[in-house]
Amino acid sequence: MIHYTKIAAIVSVIALAVTFTYLNLPSREYVTPRWVLLHLGSTQVRVVDVSFDYDDYTHEHIPQAVYVSPLNDLAVRQGSKFIKPLTRKSFEELMEEVGASENTTLVFYDNYENKLAVRALWAVEYYGHENAVVLDGGLSAWKSKGFPVTDIPTSPVVSHARLCLLFTDGVDP
Repeated sequence: MIHYTKIAAIVSVIALAVTFTYLNLPSREYVTPRWVLLHLGSTQVRVVDVSFDYDDYTHEHIPQAVYVSPLNDLAVRQGSKFIKPLTRKSFEELMEEVGASENTTLVFYDNYENKLAVRALWAVEYYGHENAVVLDGGLSAWKSKGFPVTDIPTSPVVSHARLCLLFTDGVDP
């Protein structure tokens, strides 16, 4: 007789293995909260909060982090569905709005177990921006270290540097 707890444990392990295999995120794509703290204020690093709701961002976020909506800013909607990534032009405009150039390291985090941060990482890598990472542990890891949070929204310095985006198939989605 198989116990349901054993089945649940096996299914959980398989799901976890599939998730890590699918995401294939090497450790170079994560940074620690301490690394972010040491790089706050750097012109070469832009911290980006991609929490589900703007209200979450205005409630508390990492100082100097800008907000990008994972639902409204990183995908093209058709009705209630997100059907495809942004166009190249829309992506370039978004990166300019958050103050990022091709040399800027983007650090994504959220308050939802980094599920949205990983999607944001995928989105920018899709456009060829290779300088992007996820804050390991997200906002909860940041706060657990006792690092500061703020409720004051950050106004990014708009970057007019052109992003050099690479499409392997030469097609603009």
